[in-house]
Amino acid sequence: MRYRRYVMIIRRALRRIVFWFFIALFVIVGAYLTIKMLGYVIDTKHFRLTKAAGIYVKFTPRDATIYLDGLKYPGTSGYLSKDIYIPGLTPDTHTISLYKDGYYEWKKELTLEPGMVASAKDIILWQKQLTPETSSTNVSAFWLTKGGPLVKNGSGQLSINDTKIKGGSVVLSNSDSQYVVTRDGDVYYFIDLENASTPQNIVTTFNTLKRDQLNLPGAIKIREIISHPFSRTTLIVTTNTSVYLMDMKKIELEKLFTADKILAYATSNNSLFVVDYKGILTAINLILRLTNEYPLRLSFTTRIIADPEGSNLLITDAEKNAYLYEVDAETLKKMGTDVSFLSFAPDSKRAIVVSGVSDARILYLKDYGENVIRKKGDTSTFTFLQFEDPASFEWIPFTQNYFLVKSGNSTMIEEFDARSTRNTYPIANNATQFAVHDKTLYLLNNKGLLTSQKIGD
Repeated sequence: MRYRRYVMIIRRALRRIVFWFFIALFVIVGAYLTIKMLGYVIDTKHFRLTKAAGIYVKFTPRDATIYLDGLKYPGTSGYLSKDIYIPGLTPDTHTISLYKDGYYEWKKELTLEPGMVASAKDIILWQKQLTPETSSTNVSAFWLTKGGPLVKNGSGQLSINDTKIKGGSVVLSNSDSQYVVTRDGDVYYFIDLENASTPQNIVTTFNTLKRDQLNLPGAIKIREIISHPFSRTTLIVTTNTSVYLMDMKKIELEKLFTADKILAYATSNNSLFVVDYKGILTAINLILRLTNEYPLRLSFTTRIIADPEGSNLLITDAEKNAYLYEVDAETLKKMGTDVSFLSFAPDSKRAIVVSGVSDARILYLKDYGENVIRKKGDTSTFTFLQFEDPASFEWIPFTQNYFLVKSGNSTMIEEFDARSTRNTYPIANNATQFAVHDKTLYLLNNKGLLTSQKIGD
């Protein structure tokens, strides 16, 4: 009898324990789910309740595997989309990486703030091994055109698709144009590659039009010929004192600007910028033919570069100092010393200034929120492994976040996102020249072999 009573007491106690256990579990789970629904997480590192954070990643190839803090993340980007959102993360520094067989790994440390989403967009996994699609031998230099690469062979002969081209070097070419300008000594030639047998002598045409259309007699030596930003058959011809537009299709010449001496010039998508010996900057709208002068007193100018929109100029002087000039605000700010290279990013929102052989600064020209949140005027820095040849720097056109550069014996694809870890990838060795067009990489090595291969998915 006592035994039965003892068993019943134990059973009642167990039922109470189980009941209160499930009540507690319900409360805890309910509270946890409520906290999650309200966007909070428990920060066990600091023993606090805090707003959850998240990571947004956009990448290609789509089937890459995602790792978060070293653990495989179960989500994928899907067949059609290239992005994924990882919610409910503790505000802290998290490591995210992307991996796929045959590709270089991408890795980044992202610091998350409470209630904020950190993003990493425009990520490309690059193949470790490239497969050449075409190749040519005995090439000493090449230039991209609409009809393919125009090459110079070991004997100095220019040709495209086995058609000989007049001239000793190429002055102007563009991957979307059939027109090129070549040079042989002081003589320039304008050539339609679809009718390469009849090159036009630019020097003769220029001086004839100057005399007949502008009533300016005498022959003048051409200083430089630069590309017109939106007309492939129009050339911008410069001398030491003047700038002209020469329409090679209509055979017409127009004088745009003149001064006692010109120091530097640059073009944007629709404007021409000129600095004269007094340091005055003149902006000429090539569509409306409107002219504005900015008395900067930049008599030290050696070079100017305009962003595509024409809103900002990068300026260098004889002592290798770099300046940023905002055209609308008419403000000039020193941006670096011992400058070896400077360029605007394709999005016109950022610029890069390299000092010496390794130190790079990213300038934010507008409020920016693609990968990092930056205000206009902010800067960030990174270090090149070795910035060997400024002329080798080239933006990869189908992405806003990567560029090609020579580093020692290697050609590197480097990431413009300066957050740690900054990803760099060796893509080729012994390359003397490279260029990218339409997701095709052209590489010329030191043995005269020119190859083309697809990059990016």
